[in-house]
Amino acid sequence: MQKKVDMSGLREKLEGNRNTRIAMVSHSIGDADFIGSAIALSEYMPNSKIVVQDKLSAKVEGILKDNGFPTSFQKEIGRDSDLIIMLDVNDFEGCGPLAPELSQTKKEILVIDHHFPKAASGQNMVVFDDERYSSTSNIIYRALKEIGAPLSPQAAKMLLIGIISDSAELINSTPGTFRDISEILEMTGADYAAISDEISYDIKPKERIGIIDSICSSQKEVIGGELLVHGESKLPAHMTADFAIKAGADIALFYSLYKKEISFSARMRSSVEKKYGIHLGKIMGEISGAIEGNGGGHSCAAGSYGPGQEGYKDFISEFRGQLAKKMIL
Repeated sequence: MQKKVDMSGLREKLEGNRNTRIAMVSHSIGDADFIGSAIALSEYMPNSKIVVQDKLSAKVEGILKDNGFPTSFQKEIGRDSDLIIMLDVNDFEGCGPLAPELSQTKKEILVIDHHFPKAASGQNMVVFDDERYSSTSNIIYRALKEIGAPLSPQAAKMLLIGIISDSAELINSTPGTFRDISEILEMTGADYAAISDEISYDIKPKERIGIIDSICSSQKEVIGGELLVHGESKLPAHMTADFAIKAGADIALFYSLYKKEISFSARMRSSVEKKYGIHLGKIMGEISGAIEGNGGGHSCAAGSYGPGQEGYKDFISEFRGQLAKKMIL
């Protein structure tokens, strides 16, 4: 059974479970938004633990080290947890190795997320999933502030890093994004430019060559008056997709091949979303079957991954088809 709650209901849930034994989990390859949210929540909820089932991104590990936080976490939910909080993810499949346990557990699950809602359902689920927030860190910050919970400068900075990084350098932002950033900067005395440098890609010249080569060798076409760029990336797909947008693409779709997996990343200018009502997260989720995987994300930034590498052409074709439905009258 799934019960949806608003911010008032979320605050009540957090306050009522402050001393409950909690396991906080997220999607595979945890990012800055998850870890920032988890660190801030763990300050408020002293009997909680952070679970990283596979690994954190290399960038996040570096941020944790630079800010004096540990980089190793528990890998299992364990029997001692009475409540599971899913942060920055709203479906079990996205949790990778934890998916079977999450789908079968009789423990209560609290979902706190900001992506396109999915139909995940467990025995006892409470869901706060609101796309009006640009990050889960925004949600956690607002909830803790409205509760009146103390927030250390270190945890506040990690929330700030989560907010900035998950908004794609403020491309996917709302008025609330800027409000929260302003409040946290004032609270901590942090320097925005320094934090932006801390979370930006440190791309070496040879890696930049790989990105440029990937964009140059990609397919370019105009759909409904907008420039779509798609192809294989020699680096992680999200990096090439980000740079393609900066280079002038309206929509970018790139994939990276790994030993047993293929990973797609899509990016889009917010003006295209507003003009056509396109939601990349929804599209990536709907067509993920082409690579036998799953996908999702935001309206202007989304991803999909799975083991079906041979389905990459079908995936791209279906992506183009979904765009054409919206963009060609």
